[in-house]
Amino acid sequence: MLLALDESKQGSYVTLGCLCVPIKYLPNLEAQFVSKRIEHRLWAEIKWNKITTNYLPKYLDFLSTYLANNKVTYHSWTYLKPTRQVLDGYYGGDKECVLYRQTYLLIRNVIRKYHNSSYNGPFTIIPDETGSRGQREYKSTHDLLNSDGYIKPKPNIEFCAQSDSKVLGALQICDLCTGAVHYLYDHELSQDTESANAVINLLQNINSGIPINYSPISLPKVEEYKLHHCLFKPPQTISCCSAS
Repeated sequence: MLLALDESKQGSYVTLGCLCVPIKYLPNLEAQFVSKRIEHRLWAEIKWNKITTNYLPKYLDFLSTYLANNKVTYHSWTYLKPTRQVLDGYYGGDKECVLYRQTYLLIRNVIRKYHNSSYNGPFTIIPDETGSRGQREYKSTHDLLNSDGYIKPKPNIEFCAQSDSKVLGALQICDLCTGAVHYLYDHELSQDTESANAVINLLQNINSGIPINYSPISLPKVEEYKLHHCLFKPPQTISCCSAS
């Protein structure tokens, strides 16, 4: 199973996204992605912040084609950026540490859902390029998952390292989905409201009418939805004992 990861972190919230693609379907899906590039004469990287009215029909076609495979699922995780008190008290003031720990929680959440649906791996984890810090952090994520007793049986992680979204359609589809979910928390971040809403409506239709930011109380089965979401609410204050 390929887990393609992306993020959107403008505004007060951060949204992390994970597109899950069974490896056996990946070559055909990526070939379809290239075919759509030829059909639409669109060779630039496909990204949420590049959506315009002129390109909207093409973007919708890319999305609907890639997500038509009923084994492909998308999972998002949104959290409110911590207050300065929490950031300093728990993370030593390191904003990037928050991002990578939350990404780990998203990955663990996704793996648990697949384990509960009788899939035990292997998992190939490929986030979008984030530089040398990302290389170190995803090595830590790999080590955490391999040592995590919270997931049983222990997941088989074959690969966990960065790639460039320009070379993988799955990462670009993940970018569009993640941008759409994030937009529902920070509406002002899109310069084209009509196009943003059109993408959101398409994704909701693909999701059997379920809002793409619907956050269930309990962990759903992976086959219950096409697009899963979790609104994570970390503490915004810390006790004296926690801060010491």
